[in-house]
Amino acid sequence: MPGPLAGVRVVEIAAGGGLPLAAMLLGDMGANVIRVDRIGSGRRRLGPPTALRGRRSIAVDLTTPAGRAIVVRLGQVSAVLIEGFRPGVAEAMGIGPDTCCAANPALVYGRLSGTGQQGPRARQAGHDLNFLAAAGVLDGPALAATPTQRPLTTIADRGAPALLFAFGVVCALIEAQRSGRGQVVDCASVDAALVTAARFGPAGDPGADPPAHLGAPYYGVYRTRDGQYMAVAAVDRTRYQVFLHGLGLRPETLAAEAVASQRDLASWPRLRALVADEFARHDAAHWEAVFARLDACVTRVRSPREAHADPQLRARGSFTQAGGRWEPTAVPVLSLTPGAPGGPPPAPGEHTREILGEAGYLPDEIDALFAGDVVRGMAAPAG
Repeated sequence: MPGPLAGVRVVEIAAGGGLPLAAMLLGDMGANVIRVDRIGSGRRRLGPPTALRGRRSIAVDLTTPAGRAIVVRLGQVSAVLIEGFRPGVAEAMGIGPDTCCAANPALVYGRLSGTGQQGPRARQAGHDLNFLAAAGVLDGPALAATPTQRPLTTIADRGAPALLFAFGVVCALIEAQRSGRGQVVDCASVDAALVTAARFGPAGDPGADPPAHLGAPYYGVYRTRDGQYMAVAAVDRTRYQVFLHGLGLRPETLAAEAVASQRDLASWPRLRALVADEFARHDAAHWEAVFARLDACVTRVRSPREAHADPQLRARGSFTQAGGRWEPTAVPVLSLTPGAPGGPPPAPGEHTREILGEAGYLPDEIDALFAGDVVRGMAAPAG
């Protein structure tokens, strides 16, 4: 069966950050995603190949009035238009929400930026660490104990914002279908960091403090004898005891108070050293086999190229092969109308002529746009 968003046309103005991934998620669920690749932007690709799958491409020079008119016209025959410009850029180009939504009152106009459309830093550049810092995620009493521990940039700068943005777009789509009214979806990367990672409350409130396990010896990554790594997150006391048992550390090996005082920061340096020594005694395959039998929250660290070999992900069918590489399947899994990964990334401008025709341009008008270098078409990539 077609995906749940079948029949929904989405116009994606090419940008980086979380926008390509959000468009991929919508496309995997059946949306007809049209990517507007910008002629002369200086960057041929904005986003990794997997995130660019499942859409068609039209190459447009947005510095020209005719090129900007194409975007507005595409918005007239689409349900959604999404962009990732800094605040004010789309308005300056004449393709902002006021213009596009006036041409199509039912249009959902999605905006994904670093820090949102308003505020003193709205027009400043930012990256994952800036968003995490502002959202209160980087602050923690034990972070100094693990100077090499770093946040996952793909989560803070791409993954979480893409998910939140796609959710907002779908919410606005439901309202548009119910009332016929479109609206602007304003999503920021800092929003995603805020709602998914931080805790808040009055000073001294334990519920407002960062997780107490950050920097703990039972919450970290350890090198094995063969240069691989194991990730440990034995946070609760039961898992902690099972973890020590699987590692071969017995109470007689440790100071009694170290075992009893799991949350005692003073004991962490010695415990961390002991845990590191134990992991270094065997290869990763040994530890993977040991902890496969134990519920201790210990997982082998896999590279992106070998993640498809994880037994749990393999059993779930989380990956599919496309173009000689492994890619994530469409998620989340829907029982009645599941999504499906789209085709390979298009070459910029690969579908320019057919997309213009769908927008209502006549053949001679399309020829004139090509002749004036307002749009371009490119051959499909080999394979």
